[in-house]
Amino acid sequence: MNKTLQRPLQRLLRGISALPVMLLSFGLFSCEQVIAPSIQPEYVPKILLFGSLVAGEPISSLYVARTLPLFDTVNAERSAITTATIRLRVDGREYPMQLEPMRILNANGGVIFQTPRSYYRTMPPLIAEEGKRYEIIAEWQGLRARVETFVPRPVAMDSVREIIVEQKDPRTNADRRFYQYEVTFTPQARVAYRAGVFHGPGADTVSAFLRAENQLLENASTVTASAADFSGKIRLLSRLVEIPFIPGRGWGTITNPHVVLYQFDEAFAEYERTYRNAFATSNPFSIGGVNAKWNVTGDGIGIVVGITSSRRRVR
Repeated sequence: MNKTLQRPLQRLLRGISALPVMLLSFGLFSCEQVIAPSIQPEYVPKILLFGSLVAGEPISSLYVARTLPLFDTVNAERSAITTATIRLRVDGREYPMQLEPMRILNANGGVIFQTPRSYYRTMPPLIAEEGKRYEIIAEWQGLRARVETFVPRPVAMDSVREIIVEQKDPRTNADRRFYQYEVTFTPQARVAYRAGVFHGPGADTVSAFLRAENQLLENASTVTASAADFSGKIRLLSRLVEIPFIPGRGWGTITNPHVVLYQFDEAFAEYERTYRNAFATSNPFSIGGVNAKWNVTGDGIGIVVGITSSRRRVR
């Protein structure tokens, strides 16, 4: 479970966990009148599981916490679970998971953030493999949460194409130019896809998941096999990459562009879709939307998905 890839999903998850409080706030304060609730809702704790199993990388950084009462202040220390019994099952074997320190490193490899709270890894270290199905069971204070996911096999890209997109800056009316990349492929069933792009030095060698955070935070499309055309192919567009304008020299270019095709357990697409629907309206007087769809079951909530990627140079 890659630490860099984990952060954007954690932000999404944090938004969902705060959703009941946000909706309650809209209802209580939208008319500028504070109404103190006299009845506290019944608190039923849940185990929160969150993470990703990335093909070719150690299975680690599984986030384990507990939900807090509705009117409690969100607090990482109080929600942390450090005494859970976590087991991972694959190929008929079972592997224990234990607490690990969570580290964020700077470009020079120095530790800029570290916490021992709530993160678990397999011991001994186990590498996630393509095509395999994994089950994780978490037990804590009589509660039992379970999640099952698989790591997709990468698909071959039939073709990639570079497109030039021209736009006007709405503030200055200046011309802007972008590259966008289209990838064509034959999808697999029960797999979700998203296109990314790397460019510059190291684009062909760096781990796809070391640069995944911004790719996942952008409003790119996540699609499944249902998006295929009559020929059974999907044509998926990447984000826009702006081309710099160099005074006295004209439009520049980007070097060493590579399209990256991310492949997720389909549970991620359903989670993302329902998460976005939960915030479908910005009107504070209308709650709208639905709850996110988790793949964690039993006494738990959360999302844990398998991920792999393919990569191809454009030019």
